[in-house]
Amino acid sequence: MTGIPSRNSASALGKRVAPADVVKSGIAALKDRWTTRTRFSAHRRWITWTSEGPELGASTRLARCVEGNEARLVALLSIAFERPVGADVIGRLKRAEADFRNGAIARSAMEIALANLPPLDDLESGRRLHMAAGLLDLGFIDPLTLLEISDIDGSEVAKLLKYSEDQPRVPAGQGGAGQWTGSNTSRAEELAVAMPEGCHEEWQKAIEICEDLLNSPNPSRALTGGHTTAYGCAKGLVSARCGGNPV
Repeated sequence: MTGIPSRNSASALGKRVAPADVVKSGIAALKDRWTTRTRFSAHRRWITWTSEGPELGASTRLARCVEGNEARLVALLSIAFERPVGADVIGRLKRAEADFRNGAIARSAMEIALANLPPLDDLESGRRLHMAAGLLDLGFIDPLTLLEISDIDGSEVAKLLKYSEDQPRVPAGQGGAGQWTGSNTSRAEELAVAMPEGCHEEWQKAIEICEDLLNSPNPSRALTGGHTTAYGCAKGLVSARCGGNPV
C-alpha cells in the first residue's frame, strides 16, 4: 500500500479491505489524482475550514464535519504528522467549525492555532495524507487499521470508536465510507465512483426495501436481520462483492 509503509500492512489489509484487484485500481486512481492535486490545488499548511469541510495539505478534505468523524480526523492527523495526535484536538476542531459556520473566520483560525499542531510543509506529508484519506473514503480500510499498519499508536482512535460504534456508517465502497452518517441512508449520488459495476443500484434498491420494511408496523426480523437501521438491514441484501454481508 504505497504511501503508508509498514511491515504489518500485508496481514492487516488481508483481513479488512476489499479484494486485491479492487484495492489496486483504487490506489492507482489515488496516485493519478495526487499528480493533478500537486499542480492545481492550493497547499494548506494549517487545517483550513471550507464549505466542504476541513482541509489540509494539498487541499485534502479531512472530513465533511467533525461530529461523527472524530476517529477519522484523529487518525488522518496522526498519519499526516507521523505521530499520535491526541483526541483533545477534537474540542478545538469543533469550536473552529462552529466559528466558521457562524462567519467568525478569524476565531476559527485562532482555534486551529491553539490546537498546537505543526504546519504541514513538505510534499511527502501531503501525499501521505492524500493517500490515507482516499483509502478511508473508498472504504478499503478503517481509521484504526490505518494507524496499525503505519506503526502509529491508535489507542486514542480506539477510544473514540468505542463510544461511536453503534452509529450508522456509510457502507464500505460508498463515498465517505468509514465516516459516520447523520441518518440511516445515504443518497445515490454520494456513492463512490470506485464501486464495482452494479453496486450503486444494489445498495439503492436494498435501502429502499429496508426503509419500507422498517416503516411497517411489525418489521419481520427474518427480513431485516433484526436491524433497526436501513443500512444494517441492507447489508444483508447486498452482495459481498458490493460490501454486503458475506453469505
